[in-house]
Amino acid sequence: MRPAYLVQGRNTALVQAQWTASSSPQKSDTFPTSDAAANASATPMLPMTTSTTVSGETYSVSTLVGVCFRLRAVSSDTCTKAGAGNANTTPSGYVRMYRVMVDVSWSTGNANRCSSGTCTFRTSSLVDPTAELRWSVTPAPVIEPSTQGTTAQTTSSAITLDTLVNAGNTDQNSRLVVSSVNDGGGVFKIDGVPYSSPTKVVGSTLTFTPPLNTVGTYSVRWFVRNADGQASKTVAITIPVAPVASADSITVSRTLLAGTTIDPLANDKPNSGTSVLVTTPVRTGGSCVLTRIGTSNKFSVSTPKVTDSCSFTYTVQGAGTNSALVTTATALTINVIA
Repeated sequence: MRPAYLVQGRNTALVQAQWTASSSPQKSDTFPTSDAAANASATPMLPMTTSTTVSGETYSVSTLVGVCFRLRAVSSDTCTKAGAGNANTTPSGYVRMYRVMVDVSWSTGNANRCSSGTCTFRTSSLVDPTAELRWSVTPAPVIEPSTQGTTAQTTSSAITLDTLVNAGNTDQNSRLVVSSVNDGGGVFKIDGVPYSSPTKVVGSTLTFTPPLNTVGTYSVRWFVRNADGQASKTVAITIPVAPVASADSITVSRTLLAGTTIDPLANDKPNSGTSVLVTTPVRTGGSCVLTRIGTSNKFSVSTPKVTDSCSFTYTVQGAGTNSALVTTATALTINVIA
């Protein structure tokens, strides 16, 4: 039974009447306590009065429940009212306790044995309502840093990041906890809700939607806490978002060649922007010459021939510190016709 259940169902007026009728000497050190929501017909969880017959003798039992206060620093100290004004206000430095007092009385019909022929036996016990410490019976979860790459997007799509929790490698009550993110304009979500410290940091499923039309390296720092409160170390998931290059084939009339711009990114991911660099295409066939236009990823084309069939390879790589994010060599074919 939880300590609070001791007073459940005890009507205030009936408790007061019971206390008035009792001659227990411990009443002076104890506040009566009751269930404010209980009406007079409520059934107390712990009966207020009972009777039982043993060997022809009827015993009446009255169980009183009250509140007293004991010094927090001295567990053996007596429990009293401690100068408090009521049962609900705990004085500083004290612990609120329940005192259960049981009066058992029976009639002997002999005034020489007990006063007025009624015998009384009293006992009491203190109940500490403080929550018990929970013993940890499971080890702390173990997680390690990881790299979980993906590719650039031209249409938003979330990827699910692998964690111990979503993989089912922990007990069902374990939760991942996100401590910080480097999203670069992308969105991390926990159970479908955008991460927002300190509002949304705990859940079961972690996803990331990269920023559109961009490559880069993003990260999230996280740990796992199980049902026993045991926590893993904090580690990072690193998410490199790499470019994707697709083969190009372009046909252009010789008369329009001078005004033609070759844009290798047009069918790639990203298909524009400054987060990537198209490396200077390497000619593998034909006589065409590609010339970069300024600092862009676009090129002009020329050839000394009237018609020509030219082939190149190029790569797309991340700009600046993301230069390690690079595609394999991709074909670019240019057919010049009359």
